[in-house]
Amino acid sequence: MKKFFVLIIPIFMLFVSGCTRRIGSATILSTKNIDFAKFASFKKTKERVTGKDAARLICLIPIKADANLKEAIDKAIEKVPGGIALYDVVMYQTNIFALIYIENSYSIEGTVITDPAYVSNHLNSTGHIISYYDSKAKEQVTLPVSEKDYNELKSALKNEDGDAASNVLKRIASL
Repeated sequence: MKKFFVLIIPIFMLFVSGCTRRIGSATILSTKNIDFAKFASFKKTKERVTGKDAARLICLIPIKADANLKEAIDKAIEKVPGGIALYDVVMYQTNIFALIYIENSYSIEGTVITDPAYVSNHLNSTGHIISYYDSKAKEQVTLPVSEKDYNELKSALKNEDGDAASNVLKRIASL
């Protein structure tokens, strides 16, 4: 049995490899237009968020052709309502090579800076915000919703009707 592992591990290592490297860091990073005259009113969130964008090839067929650093930054910022920038940012690039699978990705990690005026204006225009975990995207999603959608979702959850709640969330997410 020990000889089997001694032979199989080097063979496995020939066909699967990967690495992650730190490509940079920044104190503040954003892809949004920021009004620095209001900088004193911005708030820093407590938790760190991560955004990732990846290009994937399976059997040399591109599933997504290009990994984009800007998309990774946007995904991280948009995880928090009113997010406008990232603070104390670390950027990584990851490459994974397997026999039939190749992935090149950018990951961004940082603390989100929010503009409270944006959040309150956005909330006032819609009335309600919901938040749920999207298991396909593997991320928390926060969306503004109308009072009608909010009450419909609340009723479905109160009645423990998972199908109705799922249908409401799918409809809201598609808007």
